[in-house]
Amino acid sequence: MRISTRLVVVVAAFLGVAAPLLPGCPGAQVKGGPSGEIDVVLRRVDVVKAGFDQMEVRIIVAVNNGTDSDVDVEASADLALVGPAPTDESGGEATGEGEGEPSETPTASGLDGARHQGTGSGTAVALNTSELPITIILPLPSDPAVLEQVLSWKKARVQIAGRVKAGLVERTIGGERDLATPQLPEFKLKSAQIAKLDDGVGGEAFVTLLLHNRNTFEVSVDKVAWKISIKDKEVRTKEDGSTSVPASAVEEYNESIELTDKLFPAKELKTLLKQPAVPYSIDATIEVRGIKKEVNFKGEMQFPR
Repeated sequence: MRISTRLVVVVAAFLGVAAPLLPGCPGAQVKGGPSGEIDVVLRRVDVVKAGFDQMEVRIIVAVNNGTDSDVDVEASADLALVGPAPTDESGGEATGEGEGEPSETPTASGLDGARHQGTGSGTAVALNTSELPITIILPLPSDPAVLEQVLSWKKARVQIAGRVKAGLVERTIGGERDLATPQLPEFKLKSAQIAKLDDGVGGEAFVTLLLHNRNTFEVSVDKVAWKISIKDKEVRTKEDGSTSVPASAVEEYNESIELTDKLFPAKELKTLLKQPAVPYSIDATIEVRGIKKEVNFKGEMQFPR
């Protein structure tokens, strides 16, 4: 009997997603700045949700209202995906916040440098610093080779430019910030074991593969496939069509393969099952939006003691 089973297990989240802010209201509020002044600072970019086709992001602008009156705030901004986030000399990610004109980091090969716009509005509370979100939809590259390049980055760098009007004060914002990129799901080998049956006349192999989605959003995989070989002989080929893996979850595939004289000549099978361990090879593949990722697992199946 040949058995294939599938199990989904939820695991810890990987890609951080911003908590929603109330529309038209300030975000975090702290003690304000110099009395009588209104300052505007570009803080960060948060990922609200993401897929392999686009990302919804929020540019967070801090409005420091040092006056004794609440003021209405309106903002518009645009951003462009320019490349991988650089690292500092210690290997960590470069970070910071400020205001001014956008930096002139060259756009990475394959990216079109297109700018995508969004707006935001709210109220800056008197004598407080209020966070104003500007929501923007950032499309990801449609070309599979360029998309694979972007998804390989731990974080991506974006260029930002915009204007903020707070009461009678108008300020320009700009700069570069980093955001987490989605990650392709990946195959892992959980176990590969073998057992003797009928006093060593036959045997059975058991293989468990894991498809791990580390993103905090559900992913759609166009195709999953694997090929299992024992002692250089292909004993199982499996291909599934499109499947979905829930957010922060592991999908488990279990294969049970009977080793009989239909797969190996009787004499060869008997010799194989007398060995202390049996060599195996597994080729597993996923395809997402034209990207094909392959992984190979090799080792020896152990008999239970």
